[in-house]
Amino acid sequence: EDGQTIPFVGAVLRLVRDDPTAHAMLHLKSTTEAGQSELQGQIQSYGIASRVEAISSQESEIADFRGRNPGIATYLIAGQLPAVEVAAQHGGAHVFPRQITSEWREAMIAADIPFNGRIDDTPEGWDAAVAAGVTSVMSDWVAGYREHCTTSQV
Repeated sequence: EDGQTIPFVGAVLRLVRDDPTAHAMLHLKSTTEAGQSELQGQIQSYGIASRVEAISSQESEIADFRGRNPGIATYLIAGQLPAVEVAAQHGGAHVFPRQITSEWREAMIAADIPFNGRIDDTPEGWDAAVAAGVTSVMSDWVAGYREHCTTSQV
């Protein structure tokens, strides 16, 4: 609704390559062997591994991506808070910030396992992500999120 279009992955990776302040969160969905190889090649040739993250609800996709791209942050998309051990296997967890409990957050921090958030694109959801201490968020309403960040008291 904010006028954005969904770009091809290559265009996003070129944007990250060309803008040193840009980061990309790749949502892996049914990525083929050829697609995984192409992603790996572009990330390596553009030298942007430190500014790319990948998420997926498919454990095998995360494992394949991690094997091809060591050092890139990866997160398992979880509908419920995963056990710390499960999150660790996949590099981290991508969860709804409103579900995060202080016990889970402290256990993840103590184990040095990153977690980020699937926000619900409302001011309340954005504030919940900040309060939960997520390291990054995924939003479908980027303009609204940016506006909120400039005016929020959280």
